[in-house]
Amino acid sequence: MYIPPQNSPQGIIGLKFANLLIQNDFEGAYKLLSANLKAEFTPELLKQNYHSMIEYGESPVNLAQVINILNEWGYPEQKPEDIGWAYVAIVGTGWSEAVSVIVTAEASEHLISHIEWGRP
Repeated sequence: MYIPPQNSPQGIIGLKFANLLIQNDFEGAYKLLSANLKAEFTPELLKQNYHSMIEYGESPVNLAQVINILNEWGYPEQKPEDIGWAYVAIVGTGWSEAVSVIVTAEASEHLISHIEWGRP
């Protein structure tokens, strides 16, 4: 059965994360991180990474969209608790960036265990 990327568990969490970044709600974005990732990031560090990624954009962000998802991948190493990977575009007029996230099951929640900043 086909599930549109934005309706997949990883798509839902990835899009929510991207929208919180766009809204400058870095505390909210931080709450979507797994325990291990919370040890690596703070809300302030999320803010710095996000703003560094989009600083060249000459127009405000006008869209976040789940472009692709994967249920299996090789790098970074997939763990048994991983739900999936999502690539979420963050777009302004004339420019585009993205966040790629791995969503994992932790304490009966779907949380982000890995973030890649920027498009490839």
